[in-house]
Amino acid sequence: MAAEEKSRVRTTLALLFLANLLPFVGLEVYEWSLPEALFVYWIDIGLFVVLYTALVPFAQKKPRPEERMVELVTISIPFVSGRSGSIQPVRWLPPIWYRNLKYAFGIFVFGLAFWFISGDLFLVESDPGFYYDTGGVPTDSIEQSFIAIQRSFTPEALGMIALLFGFRLLIAYKQFSSQRRYERVSAPVLAEIPTRIVVFWFLLTAVTTISLIVIVLPLLHDFGIATVSKT
Repeated sequence: MAAEEKSRVRTTLALLFLANLLPFVGLEVYEWSLPEALFVYWIDIGLFVVLYTALVPFAQKKPRPEERMVELVTISIPFVSGRSGSIQPVRWLPPIWYRNLKYAFGIFVFGLAFWFISGDLFLVESDPGFYYDTGGVPTDSIEQSFIAIQRSFTPEALGMIALLFGFRLLIAYKQFSSQRRYERVSAPVLAEIPTRIVVFWFLLTAVTTISLIVIVLPLLHDFGIATVSKT
């Protein structure tokens, strides 16, 4: 039974890895620019945070924060989070535990705050041609962000987002419906999954920012915006 469970986990991880490579297909098949490919990841991160915000309240095991190495962001909801017990709005869903709501609200605020902040880096600064004009003078970043979103908002990108997130929904439905995973985990365990994803992208964006300043910007003067953006 344990071997079967491990095999199922390895298969799921392999499929998730392949699914996350889909935006790279756009670079080759649809000749996307890098911001257009990152647009898919950016929207997927936001949807991923919302998905786990909805799943965390159903975790049935009692949280044990003292046993966890990562201290999660929690935000208490007045007159709700401090209550004991649970509520079951509909019969076909498991009960929602009041103690879990502070974890759900915490990852929702923390995850989407990072999501909004990272949008400029994902969609604008990943392509020097979006952020710098021919004179090398920075333009308004908010305006450029809206322009980048508008350019990336294509039927192909929306289809890629639907495919990628649809696969995530399928896995979540299988784990929480047929496998009843919510009975074996606590809210911190579930909340840690999107937290790890956000921290990964945070570290990646930090490295990207340093690379942008140290490596990319000096090349603009020597090779021009078009050449550097293409590379």
